[in-house]
Amino acid sequence: MKQKTIVEAPAREIQTDREKVLKKKLLALLRDDGKGHKHAKYAERLEDFIIKIVPYKEDPRMTAAISFEEVTIYISDGFLTDPDTFYQLNVLMRHELAHYLMQHQIRMMHKIIEKYGEEGYTRISMSQTLHGLMNIIEDFEISNERYTDADKI
Repeated sequence: MKQKTIVEAPAREIQTDREKVLKKKLLALLRDDGKGHKHAKYAERLEDFIIKIVPYKEDPRMTAAISFEEVTIYISDGFLTDPDTFYQLNVLMRHELAHYLMQHQIRMMHKIIEKYGEEGYTRISMSQTLHGLMNIIEDFEISNERYTDADKI
């Protein structure tokens, strides 16, 4: 008799009740912000992610970040204290999800391998300097290709 192989799913963090409530509010905000902006496709993508709230005191410079490996979006709790700031999460969530949708890292990996081979990619991909520079370039790409005029205001 052939032995079955059991494959474990990757470990996922558990959302707190506060994070679950926040995710529902973010989904509603993306679907209709009450100001004429509707982003149902982004809401659909957000459904797949875990939301984690990062305490402002823990990282005062942090706004939001996305981790593809952890299927998680991190949001500073500084955005959750004021309704006007909460509204900004509409743009911020679309920005983080655009990183996911635009697949910057995969496109970069193919270009580097094409030019420098697997060894070159391995060496370059470990560079913290390159990671910081790529994030800036990725942010410009998102703002140029995904932001509406209202977002830019």
